[in-house]
Amino acid sequence: MKNAWTTTPQAKQALDYIALLYMLEGNLKAEDADYEQIRRERQEKAYPILQQMENWMKQTYNSFTPKSPLGKAISYAFGMWLDIPAILTPATGDIDPC
Repeated sequence: MKNAWTTTPQAKQALDYIALLYMLEGNLKAEDADYEQIRRERQEKAYPILQQMENWMKQTYNSFTPKSPLGKAISYAFGMWLDIPAILTPATGDIDPC
């Protein structure tokens, strides 16, 4: 059976970045972190992850056609990238918009 990891191993890198962000948020919830701790942790830990992810997307995007699954995923992420700074603000709550 084919999946993203076997057909497009580069997708694992994106999933690793996302997993790190969710792990950070899970830790903050488990610690019942206050506003200041959430703000600080997101700035110190989430922001660098997001920067690495953005750099990875820029480097990876041109290796795939825009209609490929990974090309579409990166295009979608770039379309939402202007909203990313809001994620770093604790007032927005959870990193998951759903």
